[in-house]
Amino acid sequence: MDTMDVEISRPVEDIVQGYSSAWDQHVMEIDYDVAQALFLVLDTNFLIKHLSLLETVARKVLENGSRIPPLFFVLPGVVVDELDYQSKYGVRERATAATNWLQAQIQLRLRTGRGALRAQKEDETLRGGKSWRNLRGRGENDNIILDCCLYFAKLSGGQVRLVSQDRNLSLKASIAEIPTMSISKEMSTIDFLKEVLPGLRWDPPSAPSTPVDRSSSASRWATASSRFRSAPRVVVSQPSLDLPTHGMIDNGDIDMEDRSPMAYSPSKPEPVYARLSNDPLENLVGNLRRNDVLSRASG
Repeated sequence: MDTMDVEISRPVEDIVQGYSSAWDQHVMEIDYDVAQALFLVLDTNFLIKHLSLLETVARKVLENGSRIPPLFFVLPGVVVDELDYQSKYGVRERATAATNWLQAQIQLRLRTGRGALRAQKEDETLRGGKSWRNLRGRGENDNIILDCCLYFAKLSGGQVRLVSQDRNLSLKASIAEIPTMSISKEMSTIDFLKEVLPGLRWDPPSAPSTPVDRSSSASRWATASSRFRSAPRVVVSQPSLDLPTHGMIDNGDIDMEDRSPMAYSPSKPEPVYARLSNDPLENLVGNLRRNDVLSRASG
């Protein structure tokens, strides 16, 4: 009989706690500059309702890690338990998506040493005992998250903020002098980062509306008169038709802008037309003389 391997999904708590020993060892080997680090403690409601915002903010933090103070998202241990419960009996899809993202962030930190997520260890508590789990009890989850905030506030000199959508928890944090941060649906990634790191500029530099043509910048900034002065004047000669003039006036001798009577006079002094007489016979004789008709007839 053929058998088929079936992968059974592990509970959320087992997935995260399965890395606990390796995580503890890894955290001990990392030199965290907690004096300047900012810790943002995450609440279950924030993870379920605003996971996409958290993903983009965490990515932005990694991209700009060299120019911003150390910033970590703290995952309280009790939040993992609450996500496990929600994935079974509450908003399953959202809780499962949040759990998968948290698991990927923990694996990224273990594999590369990079990441914006910081999980709470068992002994990171201000209460008595060696584990925050000793504080478990009915209605104590908010107090456990508050205890996590107070622990990291003491560790970092007060650089802690609670990111929560829970009004009761936010009120308890405010009484304990822990700053809180509530998220609206309209808040963008840049808005989030501006609120937690107000001293930095996150707006991208505005690009020029039109690209600058460096090669022609001098000509574009030159005045119209300078451009026309520098441009050579091109004179195109009229083509010659080589037609016989037969005593016609040469256009080159005429100034078309001159309106004086001498402007239309030919360059040679002899007249083009002979002066006519009132006597037709005299005109005929004069014509014959000019054409040498009479001299050829008499000779």
